[in-house]
Amino acid sequence: MALLLCAGLALWAVPVQAHSKYHDFHHDPTFYANRNNFTVTQFYSSQQEAGGEALTDHLALEIDAEESHARELAAKYRLHYVSKVFENPSVYHFHRPSGRQKRSLNNSALLSALAKEPGVRWVDQQKSLIRVKRHALYDLSSRTKTRTLKSLADVIQRRREEREREDESNLRTKERDFWIQEDEDFVDRSRPWAWISARLPGRFVRPYRGGYEEDLRSYGKREYQREFGNAVLDSEPVSNGGLRVQSTSGWDDLAGTGLDFNDPYFKDQWYLHNTGQLGRPGYDLNVIGAWRRGYTGRGVVLSVLDDGIQGKNADIAENYAKDISYSVVRDGQDLRDANPRLDPAFSNSHGTYCAAAIAAVSNNQVCGVGVAYDARVGGVRLVDGSVTDIQEATALSRNVEAVGVFSASWGPTDDGTKVEGPGRFGKQAFRRGVLEGRDGKGVIYVWASGNGGLEGDNCNLDGYASSIYTLSVSALTDTGASVFYGEPCASTLAGVFVGGEHTLEEALKKRSRHEEDIHLVVPELDGHCSSSFQGSSAAAPLMAGVVALVLQANPSLTWRDVQHLVVQTARPTREAAQEDGWETNALGRRFHLMQGYGAIDAGELVESALTWENVGPQKSSIIKMFNGYRPIPPNDWLNVTGKLAPPNPLTKVEHVVANITLSHRQRRKLRIYIISPSGTTSQVLTPRPQDKSTSGFTHWPFMSVHFWGENPQGRWTVAVEDDSGLKGSLRKVEFVVFGT
Repeated sequence: MALLLCAGLALWAVPVQAHSKYHDFHHDPTFYANRNNFTVTQFYSSQQEAGGEALTDHLALEIDAEESHARELAAKYRLHYVSKVFENPSVYHFHRPSGRQKRSLNNSALLSALAKEPGVRWVDQQKSLIRVKRHALYDLSSRTKTRTLKSLADVIQRRREEREREDESNLRTKERDFWIQEDEDFVDRSRPWAWISARLPGRFVRPYRGGYEEDLRSYGKREYQREFGNAVLDSEPVSNGGLRVQSTSGWDDLAGTGLDFNDPYFKDQWYLHNTGQLGRPGYDLNVIGAWRRGYTGRGVVLSVLDDGIQGKNADIAENYAKDISYSVVRDGQDLRDANPRLDPAFSNSHGTYCAAAIAAVSNNQVCGVGVAYDARVGGVRLVDGSVTDIQEATALSRNVEAVGVFSASWGPTDDGTKVEGPGRFGKQAFRRGVLEGRDGKGVIYVWASGNGGLEGDNCNLDGYASSIYTLSVSALTDTGASVFYGEPCASTLAGVFVGGEHTLEEALKKRSRHEEDIHLVVPELDGHCSSSFQGSSAAAPLMAGVVALVLQANPSLTWRDVQHLVVQTARPTREAAQEDGWETNALGRRFHLMQGYGAIDAGELVESALTWENVGPQKSSIIKMFNGYRPIPPNDWLNVTGKLAPPNPLTKVEHVVANITLSHRQRRKLRIYIISPSGTTSQVLTPRPQDKSTSGFTHWPFMSVHFWGENPQGRWTVAVEDDSGLKGSLRKVEFVVFGT
């Protein structure tokens, strides 16, 4: 019997019988087939420096016996039985009592005793993980928050200096042959676009530098026409020239339709029906288009994974799904009670906000209206203090047979230093949800992309937002521009209107004039109403509500069908299209690191869903692109390539994942790109100034949705650019293409 020790001499995991090493692939399609190869040597996917995490009282056990045996073990060892998390393998979630209830057995003795019990294959004591709620990180109206106005101004200056240094570096780079070819034979010089794309940088790859203080007006009409000329617009496979048009309706058009609600703050919900509430013509989610057809979320059940939901809140109560609500937080509260823990500041209001954004009751004369105001919404109380992998897995897999949509607005801290994702159990929970949920069609996991833009964070280093199983969305201003705190990310599918400012300067000027914006209207825990909920935290539940409308319109949609529909219907507004950073893939679809494919349109999503034909089963192909040792030249480029050639089951791309292992003392100054056989370039890693790690990356999955629909056949390229002046080394690249 092997003992794995962590945090001093505390026993971490006890494998009960020998297991061969499980292939730790981020999106392993053979998980269930290979369950007997499950290992306990690495439970949590993190790329941080070693040490620091504390052990918790949460335990995970695999038991080859009925659930009754698990409950007997809980009674014998005075453990709290929380839940059976997985059926195959049978994984159970326990919690060890604290304080006076705890038995005299220390950690090592307890886990050793459990491991010797008949039927127990292994037992694991879980590590503490920090997960934060993704409300707006910066309250610019207060000097008592984490960032003062002065420190925010310092951020602007620092970003300007960084960009100036980057620009100087780029000029020097252009003067030399910076691209190290692995195999120049694959470049067809008769096709100029292929040669330019392969050489980088140029027209086909504009490295993302961050739009911290960009002024939209400075872009100018001439530059706009040069970048988004008629040839590009005409090639867009969507209507209106590929641009989202403004809302032109007023309140009069709702009279007599049943949509002129008596909720007092509905008139302020510009993101649902924009009549110029913010003082200018603007855009909205176009939910009116779905509501007019009778799609209001009826029959769809949603679960909010957050800090709890106040089920008796007046604006939620009629739609509250108590039967699917649960708590995995052990603080004496009944596990069947998902109500938030109350404190004088009502700080645990986040989950209630999200639930109201999704399904606030209509025509009850309270606050506002939810996007899917006839849907049922419950949730799992999870993010209240530190969490563990088994807690997350319990929440992600809870009631997947009954829940259609999960909404999550949390993740690793958005401070620009973390490289973390779901652990072994969390990954398994995601797969269970998409394989078993909704009678095999798969639940839809909607995820907030993150608010770490001012820290230079990138949500592709957040394994939740960048999972192929999540529909990750960002926050947009009322004009459709990216918000100043948004994170660049090649895994973001679309943006959602929540309001706010595009640049930090705009935000600071507005606060200095004491101007207040209307964001999402939500009920407070004390019964009042507010309109300050924002950030990608607000974008995710709005998107979850839109998905509920779509599932009501077409219940046969799979989790991948929903992502397909988002890609095909999302598009930038005319104002947003003037932002720097838009690229066009081989099918003519424009994409952006901050906005995905553009703004969500609920009406068009529903219309498209009504006639949608389900895509075929998901297929995947793996390219063993590189395994060995190659130096990453200082201030230079390194690329590796691999070919996807027939016979191959794939004809169209959905997600691509580059699992990369490299060593580098300053990974914060690396950029990584993926180039498709058609020449489309996607930047999957941007510089992160706050990241002080010296460890590089270990099998980290860099995911992109930018090649959606392209032909996967041909040679793919992964390119690493170093801007540190230090030598690094590439060790392994395993490339995976998912699609049909």
